[in-house]
Amino acid sequence: METNDATTSARPRPKDVYRRVTQMSLERPGTRILAIDTETTGLDPVGDEVLQLSAVDGMGATVMDLRFAPEWHSEWPDAMRINHITPESVTGLPSLRLRRREVSEILLGYDEFLLYNAPFDLGFLAAAGVGWSAHITDVRVEYSDWLHDNRNGQGRARLVDAAATFGYDGYDEKAHDALEDARAALYCHRAIHGLTH
Repeated sequence: METNDATTSARPRPKDVYRRVTQMSLERPGTRILAIDTETTGLDPVGDEVLQLSAVDGMGATVMDLRFAPEWHSEWPDAMRINHITPESVTGLPSLRLRRREVSEILLGYDEFLLYNAPFDLGFLAAAGVGWSAHITDVRVEYSDWLHDNRNGQGRARLVDAAATFGYDGYDEKAHDALEDARAALYCHRAIHGLTH
């Protein structure tokens, strides 16, 4: 009995195809990649606001590291315990909503965004009226897939855990600063795809 190689060969799994496309985009010089993170007054994109928005390009260079004063919050004690952004440190700054055009212009210059827990950050950007057109890669999803494939699904999917898994030294002391979180997300993304040294 003859077999047809085309029908018996294993089809690539979607995440394998996705990984290869992602690796190609990181290796292709023309692709403009931006790792992004936010720090906020709370967890609700509709009721809370962005205090810090940071981004690094695919090589890790800082593209933006901006702080904003919220329009509707005068304090955020729970978030402040985590991100250490005080009301005094943002007093007098414009809100993200007021700088949305400037921020959108920067973001529109990139082809792919890397975010750790993308729905969270993108929800806040959308609520502030910030626009983008880039392909979105959620590094948290990538890391969860990596845990499934390499650790039998065992492990926590927090960014600090992903960074520790891949040997991103010193991050646990810098976590919850948007710029440091963006750098850690980029590092983890590259490590998942075998692109770190």
